[in-house]
Amino acid sequence: MPTREQWAAADHRQASSDWTLFTELLGRGDVPGCHALHCLQMATEKLAKAYRFRDTATKMETLLIVYLDQVEPWICKAILDRN
Repeated sequence: MPTREQWAAADHRQASSDWTLFTELLGRGDVPGCHALHCLQMATEKLAKAYRFRDTATKMETLLIVYLDQVEPWICKAILDRN
């Protein structure tokens, strides 16, 4: 099984990729906004998971299945409010 650091790095790489796609889709008039927002959702979930893996007091099994509904909404609001 990958280490915490490997999980965090993988989630961070995926979040970066999702963020790049979000920013590209957001400015395109030929793509519905819901597709860009889906990429934003994926990016924030992966970023929160990457950060969460730094918690060394929590069992790995818990980290792998934790649902991020507490974290994601405020991240999305903060990003959308900037634009």
